[in-house]
Amino acid sequence: MQPVFTKKITLIIFTMTIGFMILGTFWVNQDIKSLLAANSQVMHTHIVIGKLNNILLNIIDAHDQAERYLSSNDENFLKKYYKIQTDASHNLTQLRDLIKTNFLQQQHFSLLEPTYNAYILSLERLIKKYQATHQSSTVKLEMQEAHTMLDKIKISTKEMSDVEFDLLQERNAKVVSDSKRINFMIITVGSLSNLLLLLCFILLTYQERVHLDVQYKINKELEKTNKRMLEINRLKEEFLANMSHELNTPLNAVIGFSQLLYHEQAGKINGEQKELLQQILGSAKDLLNLIQNVLDFAKVESGNIELNPEEADLQKTLDNVIKVFDPLLKRKKITLSARITKDMPVVYTDLERFKQVLYNYLSNAVKFTLNGGNIQIIISPESKNMFRLEVKDTGIGLRPDDLEKLFIKFQQLDSSSSKEYSGAGVGLALTKKIVEAQGGRVGVESVLDEGSTFYAILPIKPLTKKL
Repeated sequence: MQPVFTKKITLIIFTMTIGFMILGTFWVNQDIKSLLAANSQVMHTHIVIGKLNNILLNIIDAHDQAERYLSSNDENFLKKYYKIQTDASHNLTQLRDLIKTNFLQQQHFSLLEPTYNAYILSLERLIKKYQATHQSSTVKLEMQEAHTMLDKIKISTKEMSDVEFDLLQERNAKVVSDSKRINFMIITVGSLSNLLLLLCFILLTYQERVHLDVQYKINKELEKTNKRMLEINRLKEEFLANMSHELNTPLNAVIGFSQLLYHEQAGKINGEQKELLQQILGSAKDLLNLIQNVLDFAKVESGNIELNPEEADLQKTLDNVIKVFDPLLKRKKITLSARITKDMPVVYTDLERFKQVLYNYLSNAVKFTLNGGNIQIIISPESKNMFRLEVKDTGIGLRPDDLEKLFIKFQQLDSSSSKEYSGAGVGLALTKKIVEAQGGRVGVESVLDEGSTFYAILPIKPLTKKL
């Protein structure tokens, strides 16, 4: 199963689960409302039955208190009678309100209420008659009518109670039914939701496993590719080193023979020939430096260049490097000034590598400085443990977007076939490698059409013996 397809299926199932849970919650909520209503009806029925029982007890108790009064003439019994009668009337009024929506109970109540009122009037008449004559025997004979009405009241309350008990059973059955349905819905919705969520989890786990398998295969392929790239890079560096060595030998021969001819050791030459030989020597030396940069870059990449720090004569080093550029400086009429500040301490560095950095910076400055321009070389302290080599020119300058392309191997700002300035893009990259390997850093500041300042921050004393 494809990961994308699995993801879609998982999303569909998860959406269905959420929808089902929402729908199930709605159903359960409706059932709960129904259960609450049924419980309310059950409670209402209990209240009605309770009121009926209270009324019946009130009437019986009132009848008993009336009989005791009529037989003893004790006013306490009469007071209790009136109090109980008041309670009975109050309960009767409440019962009327409770059954106002029950048509059957209203019919029963329509028989109970007149009987109760007639019964109370009968007792009141007997009490008044007793109070007037104080003849208990006469009143007791007339109590038979009250007993008859009391029996009718008992029958009416019993009938009403029976109706309520039947209604109570019906409502209790509905409560039980609603409770069972709610439990069933909760169990069903919960179980199905859990099953669907479990299915989502299984699909997600499967998807993750497939993803990990794919990632593992990709990582394996990347590992193989990296190994191949490392091997290709090694072969490339080896090829560069071999080619540089192979080119060095014939090029040194060209330079050597050109120097013999230039110094007329093989015979006299005229001025025009001497000028041509000078150009040949200059181009050959540039080519030799380029080859040497490529060779050194290959060595730096493979970590095979050793540093040989020594106490450096910076002024002598500057003079030697500048001397190499004298012919080109004169031809382009470029003014070059070199200055070492007075506060410079003694420096210990690999002079060959320092010359290489200075040569690459100066070569770059001469190349991009127009005829009649100016170049400055300044060496000064940067901090307690570092010093600064700075080469300023009034050349063509750089665009801000081009600054990040500098110091990258084989990267040139203009790679078109018709570019005005030649170069292989190795010198600055090699300079960066050499400086950073010693714990230093390189940088450039430039303004288009105004000039550039290339600098290198190097340690006063070496931090490492191997690049």
